[in-house]
Amino acid sequence: MLQEDRNMTREQKQVKLLEAFVVRILSNHHAFHVLLDAEERTSILTKTAPSFFNTLNDLLQRDFFLECAKILEPCTSRVKGEVRENLTVNLFVERTGWTNEQQVRLNEFRDRLQRFYPWIKDARNKIIGHNDLLTYENEQSDGLGAFQEGLDVEFVETLEEFYNYLHEISFGRIWGAFAANVEPGSVYELITAMYHALAFDAVVNDERTPINEKNALD
Repeated sequence: MLQEDRNMTREQKQVKLLEAFVVRILSNHHAFHVLLDAEERTSILTKTAPSFFNTLNDLLQRDFFLECAKILEPCTSRVKGEVRENLTVNLFVERTGWTNEQQVRLNEFRDRLQRFYPWIKDARNKIIGHNDLLTYENEQSDGLGAFQEGLDVEFVETLEEFYNYLHEISFGRIWGAFAANVEPGSVYELITAMYHALAFDAVVNDERTPINEKNALD
């Protein structure tokens, strides 16, 4: 355990616990769009392993919506008659001890995030938690899962902005900017490996020239 971890208050430790979920949401969102962009540009994934790509795509969306729904829910829930605290945005917004200015800003962030909740909740309730027949029979909306096109980007940007502010008023410094993993073993490596797996496909060789890790999505 780092010295910094030992010196943190319980409230600060809870902020760091939320960080793990924020990073997971941002990472899932980034990976989804990287894979989607690669597929739209090159058809790498559906020509290489369509079943695998469709499954991965579905898992990323489901986990994204599930984690978003969880952190936007009320800060308490009742389990077998016992009130339990939940690690959510509301837990920090409703916590006492903030200055008036800080409370106003936190309330503003919560209001901005909560306006996305209907889309997130519907996805969780109708697709992730249940196989809602009417949802599957109707034409699916554009964008990431149940979001209207572009709203998923707006949501993750707002979430990152909220966490930066929460980190700043809790630790005296901002958290920083989310940096996607582009090192070996990342989603870029996966795409590159899939692309090179098509080297024996004459059709692909006729359609485009090989790409590598650095320029795969340039």
